[in-house]
Amino acid sequence: YREDEDALRARVDSLEDEASAEHAENERLRAELAEAKAHEKPARDASDGPARSERRRIWWGIGIAVAIVGAIVAVVIVTWGSEVHGTVFSEGGKLGTWQAALTKCKSRGGRFDGVNFYDGNDVNRARVIVDAKGDTYVWVYKDDAKNWGYRAERSDCTTLDAKLTPHIKSDSIAIFDGSLAFDCKLAGGRVHGTLAFKGCYYSQ
Repeated sequence: YREDEDALRARVDSLEDEASAEHAENERLRAELAEAKAHEKPARDASDGPARSERRRIWWGIGIAVAIVGAIVAVVIVTWGSEVHGTVFSEGGKLGTWQAALTKCKSRGGRFDGVNFYDGNDVNRARVIVDAKGDTYVWVYKDDAKNWGYRAERSDCTTLDAKLTPHIKSDSIAIFDGSLAFDCKLAGGRVHGTLAFKGCYYSQ
């Protein structure tokens, strides 16, 4: 009976040792698993990829549609042709004495509203710009090889009234109607004119 009791105790001790070792192994595996999860990147939603791709395609389509509409409008404007009515006069000073009937115009795109005006020889003779602050400037250009120009601002002028009405305005296209009246001291002389225009366009 004593021998059987000793054998049973030895068996119990062995089982306890095995249980303790198994517990220690389980704790080690649990710690490794926790560390692995801490360094694991969050799994992406399987639907995220297709959704993002779909959004990209939608915005791409919108961009193309806007570009196409802008191109169509530009073609229509070019087909109809821009119109300018008016004359610029220069009296003395560095610009000299002359007058130029303006027949063409082209708007300026970007961060400000502006229009360039050309005579029958496609020479740039005047420009008006209204900047982001609402300040108005007018340029007048000589008809020479350098096409040199001078700028007048409101303080130089007894009259400087510009109205620019945009039909379309973006970084890639701008179409303006409007009018310009100015009478300014400029470059040692005097410049003045009254213009009306429509369909002045710019496109990239």
